[in-house]
Amino acid sequence: IAVDTHVLRVSQRIGWAQSDTPEKVEMELRALLPEELWGAVNGTLILHGRKLCKARKPLCEQCPIQSECRFFMSVR
Repeated sequence: IAVDTHVLRVSQRIGWAQSDTPEKVEMELRALLPEELWGAVNGTLILHGRKLCKARKPLCEQCPIQSECRFFMSVR
């Protein structure tokens, strides 16, 4: 799983990872997700981070997974 800034941010916000380094987040995601989903999830997290879960102004009110998101729950 390639952990860029989007994957790092989104996986932390939704509660899939707690670590701060890409290497540790990758290990957390590998432990959480079945290997056959790694590629699809990686691309999905990147797109989600680019389009909705932006670093400075996340578009939480438009997010389809807000009910599952720790970040959204914490800022409500």
